[in-house]
Amino acid sequence: MSLFKNAYQPIGIDIGATGARMIQLSIAGETPKVTSAARCYWDEETLAKIERGQTPSPKLVGAQLRRLAAQGQFKKRNAVITLPREMVQIKNFRLPSMPLEDLIIAAEHEARALFLAMDDMSTVNVFPAGEVRQGNDTRQEIIAASVKRASLDLLVEQWHDAGFRPVGFDLEMTSLYRGVERFVRRRDDEAEVNVLVDIGHRRTMVLIGRGRELNFYKSIETGSALLTNSVARKLGITHADAATLRRRLSETFAQTEVVGSDPVRQAVTDTIRPIVDDIAREVALCLRYYSINFRGQRPTRVRIVGGEASDQTLVALLNRTMPVAVEPGRTIANADLSQMKLADRNEAMGDWSMAFGAALKFAAGSFPDRLGAPRTSARPVSIVGEPDPTAMATHSEVDIVMQPAKPEEPTHA
Repeated sequence: MSLFKNAYQPIGIDIGATGARMIQLSIAGETPKVTSAARCYWDEETLAKIERGQTPSPKLVGAQLRRLAAQGQFKKRNAVITLPREMVQIKNFRLPSMPLEDLIIAAEHEARALFLAMDDMSTVNVFPAGEVRQGNDTRQEIIAASVKRASLDLLVEQWHDAGFRPVGFDLEMTSLYRGVERFVRRRDDEAEVNVLVDIGHRRTMVLIGRGRELNFYKSIETGSALLTNSVARKLGITHADAATLRRRLSETFAQTEVVGSDPVRQAVTDTIRPIVDDIAREVALCLRYYSINFRGQRPTRVRIVGGEASDQTLVALLNRTMPVAVEPGRTIANADLSQMKLADRNEAMGDWSMAFGAALKFAAGSFPDRLGAPRTSARPVSIVGEPDPTAMATHSEVDIVMQPAKPEEPTHA
């Protein structure tokens, strides 16, 4: 049972390479309601440091989050925080099929043997990801994650200094997929294959699951920074100016009748096309792996989440190469957004996906799917003048809880 049932949920916080997002929900009835939401973007100096491989200073992050908390009028300061992927080691492996209790014990033992520099000062979290075919045998796929306790302790200290009380940590993949699995109620939806692709700053994360069960995770070492840097080099402008240009071109995408009529748009499209094609091929390989190894339906669509979900040029280019339809993913639209600012209910709603999933962490039960997932995919958006893309070729709770206050025993899903 949730500790926060029928009350304000802890604030879901997502700190990314471009900025921070905070969401708080109330659960009183059939639909989660967004009661507070705020986001900010890092200034150019901070973005420049991130480009050099540095992380935003805890002092800067703390100051920004205190400002956002006051701006959004959040209730209390309980928070669920998504862990930076650089802090987390994730590995996949397979074990023979066995009862769940025995499987968890065996998986934790195997995970400790696999992770580098593993010792008693690290947490280990494992959860079964479904049965897979391996030759003539059926085995159990395992996803395991590890974080050093010293890193968690430092993070807790930093968040307390910023005025928050961490009540839970979350992995990025579980935060993202929770925005889908908490809205699985219909029997048909339990068999539907969900594909989420988060094109982050330096990496792209691919998640595939069936109904409530997250089955597959892969990190691709290509992200939006490469797209923006390529545009900056091509046009001889700064990274910040290239990012602004890409946003402007996306906002005016629907107003452009022919790509070739705008030389700047054409230059940007031609520049990012090879990189987007590489991402599409990697995602297609993930889909093929899933179809071969996991039984059940095949995916019929791919949803892009995160900040890049609003880039219509990118979505259109992905549709050219992908074997299934690609569309922006706005999982937060399943919630009641009536109290959100109009400015936050725009094309960039995919940017809230991570924080929304974190805010749902302690919400009990499942909720109705307000988006009404289609039985067949809608025709994808395409770039005018490009080839038609359609002509081209249980573990019910995906919730990993990190508890730095109990160093004696590892936790598991």
